[in-house]
Amino acid sequence: MYATVADIRAEGVSVDSASDDRVTESIQNAMASIERATGWFFEPRHAIFALSGRGNATLEVPVPPIRLANIVIDSNLYSPKDFSFAPPAASGFHVPMVMYRAGTFPKGRENVWLDGHWGYTIATKDAPDGDTPRDIRRATVLLALQYLPQLADPYSVRAPWRLVEERTRDQSYRMESVGDGPLTGNPEVDAILLAYRKPISIGAA
Repeated sequence: MYATVADIRAEGVSVDSASDDRVTESIQNAMASIERATGWFFEPRHAIFALSGRGNATLEVPVPPIRLANIVIDSNLYSPKDFSFAPPAASGFHVPMVMYRAGTFPKGRENVWLDGHWGYTIATKDAPDGDTPRDIRRATVLLALQYLPQLADPYSVRAPWRLVEERTRDQSYRMESVGDGPLTGNPEVDAILLAYRKPISIGAA
């Protein structure tokens, strides 16, 4: 998870005001809000994406790759060593892509299958697959607190945001403000999430 029960307790939330289960639920709700608002997830997760080749040496992918295990193109298995990608923390990162160093991804519909671990993470020496960015951890804590009404937070009684349009082909979302900010109603959280939003141009799997 992007934050722990201990992180919430450190903000002054006692067991009497919220049980561990309730705190965990608030963290999960915060994570869901962050992922919906940004279009990414921020921890390593295994997934297989079926993408369409366009005859280029690069292929946009819906989530930053962390580690590729298997690549199948037109039913042929390829070695991950023939492909490269830049992690999201790399200088100049804008759109996650996989590069085929020895050729091109042939045109076709869902003819490229990428099996691996994915996520918008930051590499650290203690986490080979990367860790959740510190800003996202902070946003998770703030939203989790917002979802605990016993704390009498001024934002806690508000619905944080309302999704008014979703387009799965390009993974874009249009949010309608319900509070003081465009995404969650919490200006501090919104300032973080706006910096991490997925570019609208990215195609879907």
